[in-house]
Amino acid sequence: MYKYLYVILIILFSTSLSYAKLSLGGALENRSTMMAGGSPFEFQNFSRLKFDLNYKEKNWRIYSDIRLGLMYGKNNLGGSGNDPTANIPIAQDTDIILDIPRLYMKIKSNVGTFTIGKTYLTFGQPELFNVLEWYKNFSLLDPTETKPGVNLISWDLGIGSYGKIGMFLGGDDKWEDVLGGVEYIFGMDSFEAGLVYQYKGDNQNVVGGFFKADVVVALLGSYAYHANDILTASGSSLYNDYHEASLGVDYSFLIGSRTLVVKQTFYFNSDGARDKKELLTTTLGDYYFRGGGYSYTSFMFTIDQFIQVGLDVIVNVFDGSGSALPRGIFQVANNLMLDISMGSYFGSKGSEFAPTNKGGYNFSLFVKLEASF
Repeated sequence: MYKYLYVILIILFSTSLSYAKLSLGGALENRSTMMAGGSPFEFQNFSRLKFDLNYKEKNWRIYSDIRLGLMYGKNNLGGSGNDPTANIPIAQDTDIILDIPRLYMKIKSNVGTFTIGKTYLTFGQPELFNVLEWYKNFSLLDPTETKPGVNLISWDLGIGSYGKIGMFLGGDDKWEDVLGGVEYIFGMDSFEAGLVYQYKGDNQNVVGGFFKADVVVALLGSYAYHANDILTASGSSLYNDYHEASLGVDYSFLIGSRTLVVKQTFYFNSDGARDKKELLTTTLGDYYFRGGGYSYTSFMFTIDQFIQVGLDVIVNVFDGSGSALPRGIFQVANNLMLDISMGSYFGSKGSEFAPTNKGGYNFSLFVKLEASF
């Protein structure tokens, strides 16, 4: 079904070129990832050409995000639930990848905004540990990497001072599993909160909420309860009931003309492992990593419009293992950006982030060069 939907969108685009405003952008990107300290040395390189096409009229627009990539490397990088590099594409030898993460039509009307096609799903606060995130896989080495798109039909409507409501129906590529969700957001002045319900297939329901309050610091919190369908017998589904929660603070310091942003977040899930023995049997569900709780600390220092340097530290609070990733983002020239991050992993044998879990690799290097147009 989704193929026919995309064909219709492309036909509509083709017949409207003479009337719509057309804009074309994109980027040529190269990413290299290396793991050192173990044996053998592992390396992977990913070159990608991205095209962003936007066709806009007064009350509607069509947007497409097309990506053609060439990936090659020596050995797999061993992505797993406890590895911060897990969301980096994996390849053996050489592989050509065509990806269309977004292709949709957005229509504005008096009764709300409708979106039809394939695009991202966003719920809750856009933070690293967002318990209401639709897809929770991410890479600390490249947190800006695109998340998968979802085939959907969505609707959202602002209801004045009462806030905003949105809902969607979606599915996989063949629409064999129907997904759905609804979100209500409300707030005033420096406070915002929301309520969320999601049906993620396979008898899995998620009910939760989030808030953000800007007082002296930005205080953010979220909670999600994962539950089987009410008609599903306990233990008969892949997903058993469990809880997720996060709480964080965010503050910006002005140091002359420079800015230092400090973030501290704590994350908890009741289904995660509490010790090294549980790590051996815990499988990754709809939550982050396999442990029961984490501390995430981030520093980002903006020196000027050309240079940013920072440090991300994530620690499993139950076994003490973790990773520290210093990073630098440099605007080398107009429309040319260089992003470098180095990862160091620590923890005793058997702990979640211990280098022994990754074949002895205790150091990673990630380099991304992007030329936009």
